[in-house]
Amino acid sequence: MKRNHILVVDDDSSLRRVMKMQLEEAGYAVSLASDGEEGWKLLRSLDPHLVITDLRMPTTGLQLLERVSHEACRRR
Repeated sequence: MKRNHILVVDDDSSLRRVMKMQLEEAGYAVSLASDGEEGWKLLRSLDPHLVITDLRMPTTGLQLLERVSHEACRRR
């Protein structure tokens, strides 16, 4: 897990770009995903320190967070 790596998951492409630009200016490494499924794949491969997600998307942020929570419990 990279301590300064953030995954941004949002279906609004302009919001993703703005968030990436602002977070990179603040010194973070940023990866972007356009929906929960893509976010889940990136989360599993990149293991970011933080995930920022929209809750209302085709594969919702809530579904993504449920998968993350389930995975975290499984790892314990």
